[in-house]
Amino acid sequence: PYLCAAVVSTQSTGNSWEIIRYRDDGWSLFYTDETLVNEDHCSTKIWQRETADRGPLPFLYEGGMEMGTREDEGVIICHTMSEGGFLAGADDVFVGRKPVYPIDPRLKDNEERFEEYIRSKVVPLLPEKSVLVLDKASTHMRVCPETKLPKSSGWRKSDIISWLQKRGEPTDNMGTLVIPQLVEIARKYSDYQEYVVDRIVKESGKQIKVLRMPANHSELNPMELIWSRLKGEVAEKKYFISVITRFKRLGKRNIYQHNY
Repeated sequence: PYLCAAVVSTQSTGNSWEIIRYRDDGWSLFYTDETLVNEDHCSTKIWQRETADRGPLPFLYEGGMEMGTREDEGVIICHTMSEGGFLAGADDVFVGRKPVYPIDPRLKDNEERFEEYIRSKVVPLLPEKSVLVLDKASTHMRVCPETKLPKSSGWRKSDIISWLQKRGEPTDNMGTLVIPQLVEIARKYSDYQEYVVDRIVKESGKQIKVLRMPANHSELNPMELIWSRLKGEVAEKKYFISVITRFKRLGKRNIYQHNY
């Protein structure tokens, strides 16, 4: 299988074996991922003529396609697929922007939209004994506020001590410790930390597990082949207005199923 051949590190090896174990136990794997395609999307290498006169009619311009500059805005496509192709009805296609830095307000909007997508579209459509495979994108990793681990920045010493006390940690001598030492003590409660997506799946009551792929191992995600082909066709043919219609049509026909 594709995933068996994609073992490139100790971390990815463990992930691959976990996927194989789920398959052997009769669980169905479903991958959820998103991509962004913008109106300036084009091939990374294009023939250009540096001194080209546009003239009075722009459509007669023969200087080659212009390289795009707006990489953070466009059509965001989110979908879920398995060996049988796209999960019918699980597409979410909209015009939006991706965050460009960690405190970008758009990050929260994207997180909330993805969580609602999981809650209202994906979970109801998944059969029992399903494994929802996600990557470690920031939009997939929002932590439930009440389970967040203390950090050295943004936390007062008294708040960290109170946080540890609620978890049964003896706090008699903690007044003499500095914040980094308290944060180090809190790290042993990392298993207590819960992601919003995981909670949504758990609260559904269905037999669904969430599995996250290791960071920087996109080769473990077969949906990357789907995005590569779709964006390649957009770059080659430069159709942006029809990309939403085209994608939905391809999804209905499951034309990319052989790429799984």
